[in-house]
Amino acid sequence: MRGYAPTAVPADGRYQTGMLAMDAIGLHEALGGDGDAVIIGHDWGATATYGAAAYAPERWRRVVTMAVPPSGAVGAAFLGNLAQIKRSWYMFFFQHGLSDLVVPPLQAVTEDLDIEPEPLGEARNRNDSLFRSELLLAFDASKRTGRFNFVLDA
Repeated sequence: MRGYAPTAVPADGRYQTGMLAMDAIGLHEALGGDGDAVIIGHDWGATATYGAAAYAPERWRRVVTMAVPPSGAVGAAFLGNLAQIKRSWYMFFFQHGLSDLVVPPLQAVTEDLDIEPEPLGEARNRNDSLFRSELLLAFDASKRTGRFNFVLDA
């Protein structure tokens, strides 16, 4: 699926739910899937799973989602449930440029912590330094191929 390893970030930058749902359907077809297939999605993947199931219900014997209810339920909760809106504040917060001021870019954070990346192959065992190196590599824009490119490259 687009932007998830081992694939690259899509050239058009499109990560909308509909595109991810079509990717799931395309993957099902490419693997020779039939109506006995099970599709499972968690969190962001749940929305793609709902889309794939709605668009091509004949492809899936079972549809399993976790952590995210169907969009109608989410929409209703956002319209009429103040408690849910309060619990989901971060979803709205990270859509606003203000979040960049509150959560500084990773480079600033790592400079403040005085973290120096070390080659992953040279680490002998799992330790704090290795974790920090992995963290730096994961957020290095020149090496990222995953979903976070569209979030982090504002």
